[in-house]
Amino acid sequence: MSSRTHVEAIFVSCDIVGHGADSDQSRQVARIESLNACIRRVCGQYFGSEVIWASGGDGGHVAFLDDSHIETAIELIGNLFQWAQAQEASVNEPWSKLRLTAHRGPVSVIEGADGRRDLAGDGINLCGSLLKFGAPETVLVTSEFRDLIERKRTSGGEVLPQITFDRERMIYLKHHRPNTVAHMSLPGAFVSSQAVSAGSDRDMLESAVSNSRFWAAIYHAKRLLQIDSTDPIATSTLPLISPSQLVISGPASGRVEAHPLFSQMNRQSMQDLVQNAHLVERDDGETICLQGDAGDAMFIVLRGQIGVVQSAPHAAPQVQPRPLFDLSFGEGRIVGELALALSRRRTTTLQAIGQTAFLSINYSTLQSLLAAKPRNARLERAFNEFLLDRSLSFICGNCSYLSQDATSPLAGIDQPWERLTEGSQQLTLDWREADSFLTSRDRFKDSGLYILAGGRLTEASQIDAVRKILDAQNLPIAFINLPNAIVSHYHNFQIDPESGSSLVKIIHISDRALTSFGPAAYGKLLDAIKLQLSKQFVFDVFISYASQDEHIATVWRDTMQRSGLRVYMSRPEGLRRFKNEIELALAESLVMIPFVSDRATAPDGEVGWVQREIGYRRTLFDEAHCNILPIELTRGMAQSLADGFSAIAVTGTGQDSIGEAIEAVQAVRSGKKAPPFAVHHEEKARL
Repeated sequence: MSSRTHVEAIFVSCDIVGHGADSDQSRQVARIESLNACIRRVCGQYFGSEVIWASGGDGGHVAFLDDSHIETAIELIGNLFQWAQAQEASVNEPWSKLRLTAHRGPVSVIEGADGRRDLAGDGINLCGSLLKFGAPETVLVTSEFRDLIERKRTSGGEVLPQITFDRERMIYLKHHRPNTVAHMSLPGAFVSSQAVSAGSDRDMLESAVSNSRFWAAIYHAKRLLQIDSTDPIATSTLPLISPSQLVISGPASGRVEAHPLFSQMNRQSMQDLVQNAHLVERDDGETICLQGDAGDAMFIVLRGQIGVVQSAPHAAPQVQPRPLFDLSFGEGRIVGELALALSRRRTTTLQAIGQTAFLSINYSTLQSLLAAKPRNARLERAFNEFLLDRSLSFICGNCSYLSQDATSPLAGIDQPWERLTEGSQQLTLDWREADSFLTSRDRFKDSGLYILAGGRLTEASQIDAVRKILDAQNLPIAFINLPNAIVSHYHNFQIDPESGSSLVKIIHISDRALTSFGPAAYGKLLDAIKLQLSKQFVFDVFISYASQDEHIATVWRDTMQRSGLRVYMSRPEGLRRFKNEIELALAESLVMIPFVSDRATAPDGEVGWVQREIGYRRTLFDEAHCNILPIELTRGMAQSLADGFSAIAVTGTGQDSIGEAIEAVQAVRSGKKAPPFAVHHEEKARL
């Protein structure tokens, strides 16, 4: 045979549900021998030439290397279906249920390590990956397999025209594009169906409790409570479940771990949460939510699994997203909590794997629970700690000035969010309370770092020329108050009415949490925070000038703008009408450039606008950090109007001076030099 052959093949994959859980070695061997005999009866005559068998331990894959074997593939599926039913009936064991999948796709036939033919490629990988989405007694097939059946229906034979497909849906597989799948049936041979629990919910609830399957117990109790909120069996059973019994398996180790939320509650808190949460049930393969969707609920899995897939970040609109990773979360695991914690759009696509049920806890449900009388302090504390922990974990993984990447201040620190919880808090503001909070003098009185983690804020003045918007998508700094280190300028913010959201989430990280990393890391954090602040200024340059110097200021403005700088330069007429705009612009410029000349002084000893603007800038930021760069047009005037700041004297055409000023501004913009800031939080003067 050739060393490598590329073909389009038909694949049939099977998996014995729970085979590995059977501790009886002799039963395992007998089961696999029986399965192999079933496959050999149908395909034995073709092995060695047109059909290849690849064992999978508790099942395996059959590859038919030519489309002419489509009816043989259907016959094999029927025999496997009947084998599973016969096994279960004869030995009454739960390990004879089969998952079955079928696909048509590319594969390479290569020489295996033992010299026999082996299979490699997308086709067999995809068909095998489908098995985890299938249910026992169900044949799950891809659209490629279904399309082959449709093409072959009229080519002869009685089997293919009788095949039916239903329950079509889209699923996501690791390292594969999204795939359309359906259930396949052949009347008289096999009929795909979903496994249905035997017995009533009351029976299943009693069985779950007696077998210590407490997540299943909550599931059946919730089903009963949906029909009758006073159901005596459900209401008497829930108090018997201790939060310590609601454990999960660690995602990596598989070891039993305490539940991150319920373990912090008492029985009453747990019961209140379970009774008020919504029970959601989804069929195998159903999409729960898509990446980018709005949402305010988190989910706790009670049954089945929730699969997580993230789409490519910059896929062209006409191209279907390709999954970058695929994770699954089973009983007790919490999924989608960032939507509740931070009011952020869904960061991943979620879909059901198998028959799936989960508790859904949304913002209004949580608020109702926390507002209930008498106040449930244990429930409130458990949720606050859990949501803060998850929020800080997200921020440490995604916030440029706090992240754990190799160049960040927290690089090499294991789980830094655990230290950041010390003295920190999460603030949730809706449109009814945000205005009063954000305009209060005490809103940021507690020292620390305030990060906008959900929603969008805008300058309350709504002055279009200096409109400052903070969008939580970028995790910007809303305010920073680290006394004797760095204090940012205060803004009158409000919830942006154009954002479409009535909520904002602000994470306050305390000063002592930041300093707990030690002086070296804290120093790096301050540098990273200053760099972040420099990115949040609206303008790079504020040009201050007297009306007689407007022609010079205009040349400088145009030259700076051509170099890529963002420049604010007001008109000199009627300046008194624009005091608020000028104040905002002065606060929102990385560097102030005043043109100082004998024309910038006012007559009769009055203070001119250039002097006023320099004076106001000095009240906004500390003297050493207010970034004032005087441009001296009249020799000696810098000392008179802007004493204490190094000036650039204009000589000749002034082109060299402009270049020097642009270089100085770009040093601040790039982070080589710090942006303007203060070291104490004080009330600011007015122009």
